[in-house]
Amino acid sequence: MDREQILIVDEDEAVHKELRDLIASKFQLECEHCFDKDDAISLCKEDVYKLIIVDPLLPSTYDGEDFIKEQRQFYSINEKTPMILFTEDIDFVKRITETYQNIHPETKQGAFSKILAPIEQALKEKR
Repeated sequence: MDREQILIVDEDEAVHKELRDLIASKFQLECEHCFDKDDAISLCKEDVYKLIIVDPLLPSTYDGEDFIKEQRQFYSINEKTPMILFTEDIDFVKRITETYQNIHPETKQGAFSKILAPIEQALKEKR
């Protein structure tokens, strides 16, 4: 089923809180969160999200690109769900955005308010 929720995947509870508060106030959407990509894979097999915000470099049995491939494969129910890669590794993001569609980069450096524009753009994309 499609959920009117955004999935946030990050190991930092403060990141979850900050993003959840920003998204709730600006977009009136709820956020589900998990702390690693393994849990995110499980959640994404059960539900379709409006948007996935993920730090692809979290330690996990899935590396960042494997997590993205898992979501973009033909059998994934989230294959067209927009993703924001919320990380500090800009080289990784550049390589991934050249390979996959509906991937938006955003750096963790600086103010969280900078992520609002990529979220708004991602939410407008056709799924």
